Amino acid sequence: MIASFERAGIRFQFPENWTLNDETDGEDWVATLETPGSALMVLTYREDVEPAELGDETIEALREEYPDLDAEVTVESVAGQTAIGYDVDFITLDSAVTAKVRVLEAAAGALLIFWQLAEKDREHYESLLNAVMASIQTGANLN
Repeated sequence: MIASFERAGIRFQFPENWTLNDETDGEDWVATLETPGSALMVLTYREDVEPAELGDETIEALREEYPDLDAEVTVESVAGQTAIGYDVDFITLDSAVTAKVRVLEAAAGALLIFWQLAEKDREHYESLLNAVMASIQTGANLN
C-alpha cells in the first residue's frame, strides 16, 4: 500500500511500511522516511535559503562527516523542475554508501531531497527511493 505526505504545496508518496518522522519549525519542516532496511530519505523545506545554498550546505556537512566522499555534480528533473545536486559515494565503518542530494525551488523556499542507502540494500531500495522522488509534486503541478 501507498501512504502520502503533503505540506506547504509539496506532496509525495511512499510505501506505507516505511516510517515517517515529521518535524516542523515555523514554516520550515523536515520529513524523514526510514525503510525497514538501511535506506532513508529526508525531505527538508526551508523558506530562508536559495536551493543552491541548501545543496552546498548539505554537501559540506557530508564532507565534514566523511572527508573522503566522492561527489559528482548533477542536474535532473524533479517535480517538473530542474533540480541541482550531487550523486555521492562514501564509506562508513561497515559499508559502502550511495546517496543523492537534490534541491529545487518550491513554494516560497527551497526543497532539499536527500537519500542514502548501504550497498547491501541497493538492489531492493534504490528503485523505491527513486519512485518516491518521482512522486514529488510541488505548487502548480499538484493535482
